[in-house]
Amino acid sequence: MSLRFFADNSIPNSIIQALRETGYEVFRLGVYRSARDHSRKKLRVQGGAGYELSWLKKGYSIDSEDLTIIFQAKNYDAIFLSLDEDFADIVKYPPADYKGIIALQIRNDPKNIPPILARLKTYLQAHPEMNHYQGKLLLVEVDKIKVRG
Repeated sequence: MSLRFFADNSIPNSIIQALRETGYEVFRLGVYRSARDHSRKKLRVQGGAGYELSWLKKGYSIDSEDLTIIFQAKNYDAIFLSLDEDFADIVKYPPADYKGIIALQIRNDPKNIPPILARLKTYLQAHPEMNHYQGKLLLVEVDKIKVRG
């Protein structure tokens, strides 16, 4: 099984595109405007190649609480991917409760994205099985990856 990710809204499109181009499935929340009713916005999960888009139930928004968003990763049987440092808190988000959490430590510096993405892709290629990430938190930094759990 290919690695499957659920990215929150903090992940730039460039990272999602790079992961998809490498062959991984990446889902994320997105806002959709109906062609019939331009005033209404609906939230959906945007899927990877070969996957239908799923509409989320009412009550979810792109700014939903962190627990709501990470729960969606669990629903999609996916590794959660975020820039939000809150997800590095193993007390609030115990890695054992999830298929895996990857927190990219960009530190508000866009120059860090290319080396962090390169490090992440190298790690993912070395560990291509979903079960490797089960119950783990990966903190991906410019110069290293810390694994907890």
